[in-house]
Amino acid sequence: INVYSQSKEDDLKKLMDRFDIREVTKKIIGPRAMENIDEEKLEIFITKAIDVNAKLYSKHFTHEEIKELIKFYDTPLGKKMIDKQPSITKEWFESLSTDIRILMSSMTE
Repeated sequence: INVYSQSKEDDLKKLMDRFDIREVTKKIIGPRAMENIDEEKLEIFITKAIDVNAKLYSKHFTHEEIKELIKFYDTPLGKKMIDKQPSITKEWFESLSTDIRILMSSMTE
């Protein structure tokens, strides 16, 4: 079965589906913070995040590379990477938050 499309745009949609940005965003935000988020604003943000992500992948990857990424993210390792990425990203920000604030404050001086 050919899981790929003839158009790069259709395959970009498939790739974005693999990323499950909606759930990833909710994991990064965290359950406690999610209780205070306006659902409508969150949906607008997620829609924009998916669109921006698709445009960036389109800019930096050929259609053939997009197909290879889809293939990778359908493997057990690719699925694990998607599952673990929100935690890694959150831990990365938490580990560097003080350094990021220092860097940002030095830029405004």
